[in-house]
Amino acid sequence: MKVKSLQLLLLTGMIMVASIANAQNYDDPAFATYGSTAAEKEANHKTYSYFNEEYSLKNYAQASVYLRELVKVAPGIHQNLYIKGGMVYKNLASRAKNLTDRARYVDSLMIIHDLRIENFGSDAKRGRHYILGEKIKDYLRYAPANTETIIALVGTSIEAEKAKIDITVYPIYFKYIIDKYMADEVETEFLLGEYEKLTSAADANIVSTEKKDKTKASIEQLLMQSGAASCENLEKIFKPQYTASPDDKELLSKIVSMLSRGKCTSAFQLEVSEKLYSIEPTSIAAASIASSYEQKGDLTNAIKYYSEAVDKETDNAVKSTYALGAAGVCLVGGKVSKAIEFAQKCISVNKEEGLAYFILAQAQAQSIQGASCSAFNKKAAYWVVVDNLLRARGLVSDEHMDAVNSSISAYSQQFPSSEDIFFDESGIAIGGRFTVNCGYVRGSTTVRSNGK
Repeated sequence: MKVKSLQLLLLTGMIMVASIANAQNYDDPAFATYGSTAAEKEANHKTYSYFNEEYSLKNYAQASVYLRELVKVAPGIHQNLYIKGGMVYKNLASRAKNLTDRARYVDSLMIIHDLRIENFGSDAKRGRHYILGEKIKDYLRYAPANTETIIALVGTSIEAEKAKIDITVYPIYFKYIIDKYMADEVETEFLLGEYEKLTSAADANIVSTEKKDKTKASIEQLLMQSGAASCENLEKIFKPQYTASPDDKELLSKIVSMLSRGKCTSAFQLEVSEKLYSIEPTSIAAASIASSYEQKGDLTNAIKYYSEAVDKETDNAVKSTYALGAAGVCLVGGKVSKAIEFAQKCISVNKEEGLAYFILAQAQAQSIQGASCSAFNKKAAYWVVVDNLLRARGLVSDEHMDAVNSSISAYSQQFPSSEDIFFDESGIAIGGRFTVNCGYVRGSTTVRSNGK
């Protein structure tokens, strides 16, 4: 009984659908894109319905049959025909059993994109610029071996639609070019040229400044990670731009930032940094000048500009980096008190920077010998030095671990002996607390012997 009821319900539904279809007025303007005559519109409307049904059932091969028929006789039905049509060929390409079939489906996918541009390229939201972006993405995903085609497509698309083309395509494409570069399939000069083209196109795009900056930052990061961003190559990119616009603050900031990230020091780097500093004495300009002087061995000027960079910087992560650099320069230059000052500034904004504790400990150790305090207090000062080294050991990377451990071993030998502690007039004992104040070493610490 239930089966008969279900059959009756289905039959009733089919009759209702048929009656609704027969009742359609194909002269209605809503069917204008389906054909020239009422008969054509009716036939194409049915075919479109069959296409949508097969698509919803994921019968992509059969859906493609109806799709090919519709794009021939009624290509302007609706943009959804192309959106779904693209998905049809993406699924067929993904499921292809051999490379020949896959290539055929990918070709069909690209034809669908072209037909969509032809028929709906003027759409305000998803017109030519949007469709070109989707076409590029699909080439990168489904036909990445077609290098020449992809490069040409990106070039013409950016040239024609750079103000509107989907900006998210740029990092995806640039990552593709970098992969080709890593595989020795494109030259360094080409990679650098594509970098310039994409960043310039990003600047011209109609999206928000935030999206532009995010996109350019992604492209810059990819370049820096590629191995192609040598100081020589960066200078090749930026020197002509700087010569053409030496007072462009935004350009100067970009050049200084890129050269700084590449740890580049050269006459060009110093010139650009000083130019930016003269226009706007930013922290990055000061730090870049400092690194150049550091490379030259001019520690006085290096310290001066590092100090300015630290004072001007508001981002704690960046301030920490500048302070660490300044501390290192001061330590090498024998400026012990300044090395301690900068190391402590670094720690104050970034307590996880192990190298700051290491530099602090080394500077403190240097200050002990010349300090005007008792022999016992000089030995006790190494307790604080080793405390800082132990903090460093828990934070530094493996490459610095040997240096930290060696320093801990060496400075621990300078601790007071058990006898020193026993006979000290302050009445301290091993395991107790002691406040150190000797030279530039200050702090409360645990009493320990050197084990001798």
